[in-house]
Amino acid sequence: MKKTPEPGPATWILPCACILFTAVLLVAGLWPFKLFPKNNVSWLPGQRGIELGGQGIIYSSRPFEAGQFRDSSFCSLTIRVQPRIVYLNNSGTMLAFYSAQNPEQFRLMQYHDELLIRKDHRDAEDRFKTVELELEHVFLRDEAVTFTVTAGPSGAVAYRNGVRAGRSARMRLTCADVAGQLVLGDSAVAYDPWRGKLFELAVYNQELTPQEVARAYAASGADSVSQDSVSNQGMLARYMFMEGAGREVHNSAGAGPNLIIPEVFNILHKKILMAPWEESRDKLTLRDIAINIFGFAPLGFLLGAYLARHWRWNRAVMITVIAGASISFTIEILQAIIPSRDSGVMDIFTNTFGTWLGVLLLRWPPLQAFANRWLIASPKSADHPAN
Repeated sequence: MKKTPEPGPATWILPCACILFTAVLLVAGLWPFKLFPKNNVSWLPGQRGIELGGQGIIYSSRPFEAGQFRDSSFCSLTIRVQPRIVYLNNSGTMLAFYSAQNPEQFRLMQYHDELLIRKDHRDAEDRFKTVELELEHVFLRDEAVTFTVTAGPSGAVAYRNGVRAGRSARMRLTCADVAGQLVLGDSAVAYDPWRGKLFELAVYNQELTPQEVARAYAASGADSVSQDSVSNQGMLARYMFMEGAGREVHNSAGAGPNLIIPEVFNILHKKILMAPWEESRDKLTLRDIAINIFGFAPLGFLLGAYLARHWRWNRAVMITVIAGASISFTIEILQAIIPSRDSGVMDIFTNTFGTWLGVLLLRWPPLQAFANRWLIASPKSADHPAN
């Protein structure tokens, strides 16, 4: 049953406030509106290496094929980097291998001042599980650092500057984990940029011994590395970043592909409406959840107050919550085409909850009298929020 609202400020203030706040939510959710941002990758002047400045990405020209590997089922990799920010507030993906069957099968990530080595795999019940090896406090200011991850029958071992820094018996880095597209500087499926310098990367189709790791580190620390300073035996790819210009990084060893530096930054295989369990737990923080909830609460309060002028309480609540969910869904779909934003279902849940919470504020006694007098301004009824 419709109500006949009394004339007053709410007649025009509330609709304008609802429209204005909806516009604010759209701007906040879709900023910075750049569909084709410049790829922020640059060559280091006067030295070998490349710098990723945020919204910067490099990827292999083609996937690493399983047929390129030898009979050995274990693989290794070495990477030399220098982060721009030693202590990140969240995380940044410096290296990832992507395949359609397992989009985040292997990643190297900086989290605070730690290195996270993550591998996704399927368990006996065909569910995705993540195995993680964490190296604490490994990044120092103004210092390049070399990491090597090598695996064998007893698990994975991680080295920092040629010295063993961690081990995981559960993680077995096999050739299947690097049989896919290599991505540097960001995730292949979500916006998770890493900022810093990249000096060298090598991928091996075998397990490396501690002596081989030490020799590789000694060579990576040199300002100028000759092709013969490290044995190419077992190398699938080696990127020295010595080109100094251009949009291609050449593989100097093995059958692996070259690397491409695109002109435009884009997430290669971005997911639309990621499920909550697919979103990075480093990004899904309580702070972000709180922002999503309380960011939509004013919309629920204003729209609920406006609709309560025309409909009974239960119907006004239902329409308000549906409107909040619809606006959130629209934002998440549009975020899928903006490289610097992520599209996730969790945001829809939290935004919808925030809208519902805003409607409930109309029943909170400190706001109830204000809402009845200045916003709702209609005769009381049995199901009115003031009752």
